[in-house]
Amino acid sequence: MRILVTSAVSLNFFTAVLFCSSLCAAVYEVHPGVFSSYEYTDNYFGTVHDKHNESIYLIGPSIGLSVSTPSLSWENSGRITRSYHRKYDEEESLNALFDSHAAASWTHHSLDLAYTYSLTSRRESLDDPLGKIRIQTGSLGYGYELTPETLLSLGYRTAYENNPYPEENLTTQGPSVGLTHQLTQRQRLSLTYDYLYHRYELSDNTWVSTSNAHWGYMLTSRLEIGTGFMYMHEDRGRLSSENIYNASVTAGYVLTRNTDIDVSGGYSWLNMEEQDRQGSYTLDVEMTTETRYDVFLLSASRGYTAEFTTDRYGTYITKSASISWDRTLMRTLSASVTGTYESREPTADTEAEKERDLIGRVSLIWEPVEYLSATTSFEHLQEGYEISDTVRENRYRITIEGRY
Repeated sequence: MRILVTSAVSLNFFTAVLFCSSLCAAVYEVHPGVFSSYEYTDNYFGTVHDKHNESIYLIGPSIGLSVSTPSLSWENSGRITRSYHRKYDEEESLNALFDSHAAASWTHHSLDLAYTYSLTSRRESLDDPLGKIRIQTGSLGYGYELTPETLLSLGYRTAYENNPYPEENLTTQGPSVGLTHQLTQRQRLSLTYDYLYHRYELSDNTWVSTSNAHWGYMLTSRLEIGTGFMYMHEDRGRLSSENIYNASVTAGYVLTRNTDIDVSGGYSWLNMEEQDRQGSYTLDVEMTTETRYDVFLLSASRGYTAEFTTDRYGTYITKSASISWDRTLMRTLSASVTGTYESREPTADTEAEKERDLIGRVSLIWEPVEYLSATTSFEHLQEGYEISDTVRENRYRITIEGRY
């Protein structure tokens, strides 16, 4: 918690220092407003049987603040709302959302700072606990151009999640470093290292380190091939440690002027103390299409993932697929369709059921003027297990925000 507060203070302090040198050239914008929403859910408590519907209203002030110069930018947005419930008025509470992002660049250097604060009782997925959840995240990124061919990047991220009883609170933090070097006009080498420490109240604290190396070669102006290697180490306190090794072949192809395809496939080995070694093939596919009126994204993946959250603790074989489509219907009207599917199978040393999650969302966005927007949406959430019954929830929502 103390680290996150420090990150927030540092963000504002460094931003102020950066901007004070060019205040005369800065452009300021302040836009106060009002945010309101109505949501109907047919399974408010996320139960399998004996479902309860509920209508929830939110209303409160919002604000947008930005400062920009030719080399610096600082954007802030936030809102504070009060929730009103039709049936369960004991669930009424204060909600808040604040987001701040600052970026600066000068000769051979770049700096990026971000901080987010969220206080809400709305579950984004059926995995989230019931009750008020407070989340703070902060990140710092620094880039330095060592030579015209070599770029060094340093980063640090931290997150604090305060959950209602009986869920645990969780703090996650750690540094990262990356190096990208253009070997020749056609060859590129990338090296990254990432370290994350997860601190729990009751469960064993865990740290995970990940090392990646990737070499790419441009065969033509439209096709790049390469190979990658990854090593991950998990230290889980009193539980056995785990090591994951992965080797893959990659390819990136520009199919048309508007369509890109990236493919990565290989094999992973999972080594666990006092357990037999496991293996699994890996796959990552992503296709992106952008036109004047459409943005389409399709992706699929399979492989080992290490997940240490409030409701997951261990290594899983994960399969996922997602699709998103944003369509501009008119100058002031657009539509969005998204869908994600994930299945998780726990490894031999992870105590959990097989899990299948499905989320689908359809939205219609109307923006008649610059600072007024209205969004209507339908969302379907589904969570199924190997033994336990499947949980389903449907949500219908309308949000309106106007700023001056």
